[in-house]
Amino acid sequence: MSKAVKRLAIARLWHEGNSFSSVPTTAESFRAVEWHQGDAAVAFHRGNVTEGGAAVAFLDEHPDWQGVFLRCAGASPAGPLPVGLHEAIRGEIVAGLKDGGPWDAVYLSLHGALVAEGVDSPDRELIEAVRAAIGDTPLAVTFDLHANVDPAIAPLVDVSAGYKTHPHVDMDATAARALGLLDRMVAGDIRPICAVAKTGRILPSINMRTAAGPMAEVEAVARDLETRHGLLDATAYGGFTYGDVPYAGASAVVCANGDRTLAQAAADELAAAINQRHDDFFMTLPGPAEGIAQALAAPSGLVAVVDGADNPFSGGIADTPAMFRAVVDAAPTVPTVFAFFS
Repeated sequence: MSKAVKRLAIARLWHEGNSFSSVPTTAESFRAVEWHQGDAAVAFHRGNVTEGGAAVAFLDEHPDWQGVFLRCAGASPAGPLPVGLHEAIRGEIVAGLKDGGPWDAVYLSLHGALVAEGVDSPDRELIEAVRAAIGDTPLAVTFDLHANVDPAIAPLVDVSAGYKTHPHVDMDATAARALGLLDRMVAGDIRPICAVAKTGRILPSINMRTAAGPMAEVEAVARDLETRHGLLDATAYGGFTYGDVPYAGASAVVCANGDRTLAQAAADELAAAINQRHDDFFMTLPGPAEGIAQALAAPSGLVAVVDGADNPFSGGIADTPAMFRAVVDAAPTVPTVFAFFS
């Protein structure tokens, strides 16, 4: 007798919100980047290296699972969602869960730094609504490394995992890990329990790369914790400085197998590792004129100077003229390209 096919619901609301940006994130912002469901979502994500791509690959590799893509929405970083938009997307996801059930498992792909006008904690409120709709059905949620994690999500999710790299080259690997744990949970092999520890610190992302520096050291601690304690996942979140929410800042989330005390203790230890390196995350950067001068004094070859303070990929709007003024004032005699305004 063939095994019964299990049903997986997949939904996505991925957006990094900059509370200080003057550019709102509208419905058109999502439609311009990612606004799909059903077969269109499968076609959009197939073969890419995002969480959606990993979900498609998981279904291809696990014929015992039937996946249904509900609303999948993603937009470029910008200002808060206007009143009503988060509620509309949340409502569409919840309606899809209620209308399309029953489900054996649910996977939510979130950024974790969503900001919406009139909504205290958009990611948490979406997770709460999903949990209310699905009852005890196993739920996995993934986040970006720059998530501002609301600690209230801990009892709401069964499986949680986040990016381990910055720049983010493990979006698909993060989703694959979460889906693999979800599969094992449904099979009865594990009983995941999540715990969150906040650091109480807001850190600058400019020095948060994971190849070297303090975040690399924190990642090493996380991997050691996973090995020593047999954890299902340990993720250190740097947080997103420009998301002005009560729970902003760095945090640690641990997923352990059946041991809540271990999960919390490991999360606390990982959060402490972040706090121990607090000062190392802060660095002094040159001003525009000094940066251009350093570039012109560098050995022959290509040199890139970036104004990270007005980064469009953090919700900046690229309208700061200081860098352009510095280039004009320096009057370089070598070929120079200025490409920043958007």
